[in-house]
Amino acid sequence: MQPKPIPPRSLFAAYTAEVLRYHLPSPAGGPSLPPEPNPDRAKENLLRALRIWKHARKPHLALLGLGSGRLACDLASRLPAGVDLAACSLRPEAVRALAAAGNLAELTASPRAAVLADSSPWALFCLWILAGLRPADTLVLPNPESPDQDTYRPLLSAFAGAKPLAGEPAGPAPALTLAAILAPEDPGLPQFFAQVPAGLAGAAALWDADAPPAAPPPCAVPVRHMARPLHKDFAAQRNALLATLAPGWTLVLDADERLAPETWALLPGLAARAEASGVAALALPRLTLYPDPEHALAGFGLWPDLQVRLFRNSPGLRYERPVHERLVGLAGPTALSLGTPILHLNRMLKTPEDTRRKLAAFDEASGHALRHTLSDDYPRLPTAAFPLARTPQEARDLCLIPGGGGV
Repeated sequence: MQPKPIPPRSLFAAYTAEVLRYHLPSPAGGPSLPPEPNPDRAKENLLRALRIWKHARKPHLALLGLGSGRLACDLASRLPAGVDLAACSLRPEAVRALAAAGNLAELTASPRAAVLADSSPWALFCLWILAGLRPADTLVLPNPESPDQDTYRPLLSAFAGAKPLAGEPAGPAPALTLAAILAPEDPGLPQFFAQVPAGLAGAAALWDADAPPAAPPPCAVPVRHMARPLHKDFAAQRNALLATLAPGWTLVLDADERLAPETWALLPGLAARAEASGVAALALPRLTLYPDPEHALAGFGLWPDLQVRLFRNSPGLRYERPVHERLVGLAGPTALSLGTPILHLNRMLKTPEDTRRKLAAFDEASGHALRHTLSDDYPRLPTAAFPLARTPQEARDLCLIPGGGGV
């Protein structure tokens, strides 16, 4: 039986607690605590925030930045009943220092308030969406105590301009083709092909080899097997595979990635809505399972790890960068589909030694511009904390086109 999901508002507290538990290296002495504003300025900040809320009259308030914590604590005690507060920060180390000094006690004691901290703006955006916050019912308020408001502008722009996909389109859903670059030594290849449902239009696999395998794993749909040596350039390999595909909606997965059966069933409908909305691609969050299948890495950019994997293949599309490649040339915006996660099994399928060899290969492919490391400890949460859409309506509710240029 699947574990009971964490309630959305409780997710803020659980997520932040795990982020604060995990200490990244920081300058000696840690961050200094900002001074509290004088009483007159603190009162002015509070009255101004309340005036803005009274004009907006929205049930959710997201405060950007904590500063000294004074305004966040004052709002937690003064906001009217029925209004909840998310005090957000992109500086986890500062939040840790404020909490240790007791500056957030009034805030965390309120049942209608929560602290939300992570260094990733996209993590905050996704957590807002998971908690039910939407532009129409959420007042986003910059904190005048916080001098680093420029760091919140991408988050504010993405959220303020976010809009849902179009409703149910007429006609059948578009056919999907699976595309994968693989290596004969990849672990878990039988399970990779076994996940593919019979309803898919087909699949294409480009193998890092001189010739395709003589007996590839069975698959429920026809697979076109091709071969081309990788030559340490993942973008070139993906581009070679794209060039063999007909125009249409394409799903890209790697050998260590899986989709839940519910996600496979929902993707054609999401592609149809995306097409009706003029959207060129869907970005899916990727859950890296570790240290066991019941937990996923989260915090400091480990989640949502957005991957543009479902897109309308058209002329002009290409991948750039030999490693951590990026798809460019999309003829339209990219939507974010939070209810259809990719399950990333790399740490489940490989030994630590295998993983280190893979990361070393990534470093070499980048010309050593990148330096990957492997740790024994990472921030993580139960996989049940992250939603898996099971119906078209759930999938649609968790699919948005971000504003400000998108993903």
